[in-house]
Amino acid sequence: MNVMTKAWEISRNAVAKFGGKASDYFRSALKMAWGIIRGVTMSTEQKLLDLGLESWKGKRIYIKDDFFEVVFGLKLDRYKSGQIKKAYLNGEEISNNQAWKLSQREYIYFDIEKNVFVGTEMKPII
Repeated sequence: MNVMTKAWEISRNAVAKFGGKASDYFRSALKMAWGIIRGVTMSTEQKLLDLGLESWKGKRIYIKDDFFEVVFGLKLDRYKSGQIKKAYLNGEEISNNQAWKLSQREYIYFDIEKNVFVGTEMKPII
């Protein structure tokens, strides 16, 4: 299997799932493709860092709400006021109340040492 072909396939799948342009996802997709070819899987920590999230003192990676869709599959459409207009979890519409409960935690982060997400009931899709 060609690494570049696999990387573009991963990028196109990301576009279909999350929108945007394939080139926006290509850097991470190329790393994933190399991992697939070599039989190596990326750690959750590395995947989050590749998305552009930052580590706090090497212990936690806080998940900003801009990244909920990519990390957890939670897409929020909002009014100008910031209130939730429509919400989708993994492509299925959910109630605004349920979306608010999932997204309005004080802190949602990935604990690097314990290798778990804290502050959310959502399951990661990365």
